Amino acid sequence: MQRSRIYELDTDWATPANSTFSKVQNLGVNAFSGNFSGDWNNIPQPGTPQKLDGISTVLMYRAQYRNFDGTQKIVCTHTIAESSTEAVLRWYELENTGSSWAIVQQGTYNPDNVSRWNASIAMNDAGQIAMGYSVANSSIYPGIRYCGQTAGAASGIMDIAETNIWTGAYSQTGINRWGDYSNISVDPAGGTGFWYTNEYKSSSSHGTRIAEITFPASCTTPTTQASNYSLVSASDNSLEISWNRGNGDAVLVVAREGNPVNANPISGNTYTANTVFGTGDEIGVGNFVVYNGAGTSVIINSLEQGTNYHFSIYEYFNSGVCYAIPRLTANATTSGCTPCVSDGNTAYQTSTTYVGINTLSKASAKPAAYSDYTAISTNLEVGSTHNLNVRVNTDGPYTVHTKVWIDWNQDCDFDDTGETFDLGTATNVTDGLTNLSPLSTSVPVDALIGSTIMRVSTKFNSDPTSCETAYDGEVEDYTINVLPGSTTWNGTNTDWNDSDNWPNGVVPNSSYEVVIPTAPVHGSFPVIQSGVNAKCYSLTLENGATITINGTLEEVK
Repeated sequence: MQRSRIYELDTDWATPANSTFSKVQNLGVNAFSGNFSGDWNNIPQPGTPQKLDGISTVLMYRAQYRNFDGTQKIVCTHTIAESSTEAVLRWYELENTGSSWAIVQQGTYNPDNVSRWNASIAMNDAGQIAMGYSVANSSIYPGIRYCGQTAGAASGIMDIAETNIWTGAYSQTGINRWGDYSNISVDPAGGTGFWYTNEYKSSSSHGTRIAEITFPASCTTPTTQASNYSLVSASDNSLEISWNRGNGDAVLVVAREGNPVNANPISGNTYTANTVFGTGDEIGVGNFVVYNGAGTSVIINSLEQGTNYHFSIYEYFNSGVCYAIPRLTANATTSGCTPCVSDGNTAYQTSTTYVGINTLSKASAKPAAYSDYTAISTNLEVGSTHNLNVRVNTDGPYTVHTKVWIDWNQDCDFDDTGETFDLGTATNVTDGLTNLSPLSTSVPVDALIGSTIMRVSTKFNSDPTSCETAYDGEVEDYTINVLPGSTTWNGTNTDWNDSDNWPNGVVPNSSYEVVIPTAPVHGSFPVIQSGVNAKCYSLTLENGATITINGTLEEVK
């Protein structure tokens, strides 16, 4: 079990022999992969077989101590082995507001497959954290970079993007030790800047680079986020959305086509919005700012018809430009994507007389060849199973066939695997169940969250299809609201992507609300491995639960 040990030195200056040095606490930390082998040749460099020592067995220089009016802080970092040739950084913030220490945040910094090691970390007077380090791999010469965390960032996340200090151009040969050690310190003039020193290699010698690092001023985050998102209207090429304001000075709205917004604005930065989608400032890749102001609605234009768009809405204060996170998220689909036309006829009474699934319960006569009942809906969770019942009128001693289609992937057709349900037949009834009712119907694990169409079709003497017209029978359309499923980690092992760790063997995707319990059934907490892009609709960590993210975790909500 990995842990952080706290030792206390009590000095008796009058009688030094009475001084004590003792361990006072053990703090559990998130599991990590471990240390390099003992040969000290770990990190590759371009153009040479000589590898550099990852120094993975010790905390780096130094564990920095701060005292903010009685709230004590320690930040520290060390290197772990992501693989036999890749070093990544673990870092921690400890806090003591009374008599004991606790880890208030921790993280693994590993944005790509470049080795990062020989790090130093510090917190300034504003509570911002800076971490400098060496970088290298088989195609990148040893260089120097830094990253950081704003005071209002999400726990465990370095939200100030990595910045290059020195681009290496030479490899070190003949020796494996590198940079014993680097150091980052808070500038005493003002207390917010940092000074960082680290080794670099020139063509014929080594040297020390000295870098000054400054971050945007810390700011106060609004305490009430925007809420109550609503779709006001949708056309083929535009969407109007609205929201209720929180307690910031303004809101920033970011939109993305097809997938959830996957990058947040950085506090301290201002962004230019444009309601023409794709022309406002871009945050990350594919996330465009479509509104920046004090209002409660926006019309976004130049959208693709029949396409789903995702939105993230952030309250912020003008002073310091500090964005409230967690964000308000939502999605909406432009019109122009409608299911194909399908109808029966009114010459006969061959019809559907009742449809029932979950809370949807609709009895009807035959008012028309096609009935639009999309105002009638029910909520179904991803992964859930429900009985589907259909009753019919055969209009005499005849046989009718009934089928149901649900557009789970919301692509406005019923042609995909798992979207067709055969309810069977009925003979000589006026309001009788088909022979396969009730039919057990499951919501696929990859069903899209949101509203979609359920089509019910009853036809004389043969199977109906989803898009035929003017036949002896009737078509009815309803709405299914697909909600996120829920799943709880059971901890058979630590691998997030191992289906044995999840109920029913289903690894969660963006359609699942995930809970990591305080005590997993089988004892292990999850680790998202490097290179793994995990997704969930939302993530809840119960008190004492942990998750280690070496790859990425995209939370849709």
